[in-house]
Amino acid sequence: MSQGQRIVHGKLIRDRIPEIIEAAGRTATVRVLDEAELASALTAKLAEKAEELRQAGPQGPGKVG
Repeated sequence: MSQGQRIVHGKLIRDRIPEIIEAAGRTATVRVLDEAELASALTAKLAEKAEELRQAGPQGPGKVG
């Protein structure tokens, strides 16, 4: 990726992801969500993870039946 490119992920981040990005010599731009935005983002994340679990089936995620 060239120096001037910008990637927008639009996702919740956790732990030290911005620090890891910056340690790699890149710039991380983040913003803190307000209460309503956070509730909506967490609900969307829960739905995403529930769908992943549903698709995994009875064996569970990452398991081979």
